[in-house]
Amino acid sequence: MEIPAWSLPTGSGNFSWRKLGPDNVAEVGSLIHRIEEFDNPPFRTAISEVEDFFAAPSSWRTIGAFDPENNLVAYAQVRPRLLLNEVVCEGGVDPRYRGQGLGRASISWQRDQARALLDHSRPGRALFYVEDIAPELSHLLVDAGYTQTDSFVDVSRDLSGPIEIPSLAHPFQIVTWDKELDDLLRQAVNRILEKRKAGAGYTSEDWTTRRGAFTPNCSFVALDKSTDRSEIAGFVLSSIYRQDWTAVGNRQGYIDLLGLLPGWENEAILKSLIAAVLTGFKKQGFATVGALLPETADPATRHLFLEAGFKVIGTSTQYAIETPASKDSV
Repeated sequence: MEIPAWSLPTGSGNFSWRKLGPDNVAEVGSLIHRIEEFDNPPFRTAISEVEDFFAAPSSWRTIGAFDPENNLVAYAQVRPRLLLNEVVCEGGVDPRYRGQGLGRASISWQRDQARALLDHSRPGRALFYVEDIAPELSHLLVDAGYTQTDSFVDVSRDLSGPIEIPSLAHPFQIVTWDKELDDLLRQAVNRILEKRKAGAGYTSEDWTTRRGAFTPNCSFVALDKSTDRSEIAGFVLSSIYRQDWTAVGNRQGYIDLLGLLPGWENEAILKSLIAAVLTGFKKQGFATVGALLPETADPATRHLFLEAGFKVIGTSTQYAIETPASKDSV
């Protein structure tokens, strides 16, 4: 698929839009810091994440709005997921410059870029993820033609109290992650994604490079040892996002992925994996463990988190513009 040429927003008054690149990392990082300090989402963006904006595939596009004094006051980004035929949109406006049309200009540009980047021979969509602290953004997205397609619940578990360790019968055993299991684990995750029709999964390179915050000693694998050759029945992968600790208010560990392989749907395994993570982070002196649960997740899985002592601390919403396959492309 040929990547179409860039374009820039027009008609933003005294503000000028430009393409952003590696030389703008410090400016973008400072802008995002001002936005997050004002909006106070339950996370913070590290400068290494901003660097990733411009180290990513060339299909990622990031632009910025500058005021007459050449200050960066807004940014917008589109990140194609070519295998899934999705474009994830992200951006923000300096709180001092809101209400001047920059948000609408960003969203319009992102919508147009998404349409240009999507493969129209198959269904695709442009996506936004909005924290519940930003209702104004939700209104702008609806005005631009987006509809709500999913929602997520932020949960957190205080580690100061006791942790119940459930019994797990033979032949299952919970073990800490190790390198020898890692590629098998990648394949296991991909099998789950394939079953859920959530895309082509992780390549070996993706699996290595996209886990910068991965915490091996608080990540666990459930093995089925009923034969001489152990098989992976389930897993839980955790991370540490230090840049979020100020917003969270404590040292928090995070559950990124929790799953069971087809054929091993067993509540006791999930309970044991969750308990292992809680115990692991508590031993290292962490105050809480967080996770993000889709509203569409299995109700039984959500119940297990609540049963393990997690409490809801916030919500976020996914908005999308769906693009059907073009008959002319078939």
